[in-house]
Amino acid sequence: MPDAKDPTTSAAPDDAVTAVVPHVARATPARVGPGLPPPAAASAPAAAPAKIPAPETARRSRWPLAAAAVVVVALVAAGVAYFVTGRGDGSTSPQAQVESTITTFVGAIAAGDLPTLRATSCGQLGDYYRQIPDAQFTDVYRSALAQQSIPVVEKVDAVSITDDVNAIAQVTVHTAAAPADSSARSFTLQRQDGSWKVCS
Repeated sequence: MPDAKDPTTSAAPDDAVTAVVPHVARATPARVGPGLPPPAAASAPAAAPAKIPAPETARRSRWPLAAAAVVVVALVAAGVAYFVTGRGDGSTSPQAQVESTITTFVGAIAAGDLPTLRATSCGQLGDYYRQIPDAQFTDVYRSALAQQSIPVVEKVDAVSITDDVNAIAQVTVHTAAAPADSSARSFTLQRQDGSWKVCS
């Protein structure tokens, strides 16, 4: 009986296949130390790395991307400005309407325009302008003009819309008599019949 542990014995002599393994000569390993270049292979010439040129379509496609980036930045800046100022086109926002009413009202005072003062005022101020006779208003206006005490609005500092029909505006004013002496003043406004009016 053949021994299973003995490699020289086999089950059948016809089953064994003999293969010839070719012998390949290998290069002798070389020692490489730090700072020393590896030894050059004797049979293969050293090849320099080839430079692969960038396709021209990549260069052309950068211009539309750069232009699109500029457009996006401009749109973002415009959107930020729109929301920060809250003005939209400038004429339809409540803040812009309040500023326009103040400018019209103060311009009517400066010009002595009683019909505009009556149209742009409300409350006790509106009652005053509606009840004063035209001749008496002309006298008051001429006196204020001679004294240079008519207010001039330098700028509207802030507008606060408190609800749908009420607003408060802070302005900086001076008079012709003292143009260097600016002071803060408040206007209270009400929205009546679709337009803002100065109440005080």
